[in-house]
Amino acid sequence: MHIQKMGGEQPNPLPRYQIRIVDGTCLGGTEHRLDAIRLFAANSLLGKAIVVLDPVSKLVIDIILCQDGHAQERSLFNDILSGVQSNDVWIKDRNFCTAKFLWTIANQKAFFTIRQHGSLGYKQVSELKAVGQTDTGSIFE
Repeated sequence: MHIQKMGGEQPNPLPRYQIRIVDGTCLGGTEHRLDAIRLFAANSLLGKAIVVLDPVSKLVIDIILCQDGHAQERSLFNDILSGVQSNDVWIKDRNFCTAKFLWTIANQKAFFTIRQHGSLGYKQVSELKAVGQTDTGSIFE
């Protein structure tokens, strides 16, 4: 609300929709280990974090943390999906491209744009149609 009052929001490229950008990361290890194990143990993986960004306000609106540094991002999907609302547009990388993830978003009457993961099977219902051009390539539907 205060960002709006100060005029700090970016223009929304999809005015009728709330855009959400999601990405995950591994939290880095530390050199501050116990003296007793410093010579015997490698840096540990501290955990994972998945962050949800509102690109209009440029604010992080959600952070999902996991203590297990070896866990897959997919183990945190339910926490992300609980925040999906109708008319959201979720932008993610291919690690989030699972049938459950996509169907849950669609069932909430929301939308997604995700680079397709190679292991996701699908049936193409029509030929791709060129709909535009960007600085980095062509856009198809």
